[in-house]
Amino acid sequence: KLKNSKGPDASTSIDTEVLHEMISFIRTIEK
Repeated sequence: KLKNSKGPDASTSIDTEVLHEMISFIRTIEK
């Protein structure tokens, strides 16, 4: 989505939160 980021950093912040959730989810699976 970084390629289509034409608006404010709000979209980037949302992507960061989603990425953080995915990382936490993956770590839970690895355990």
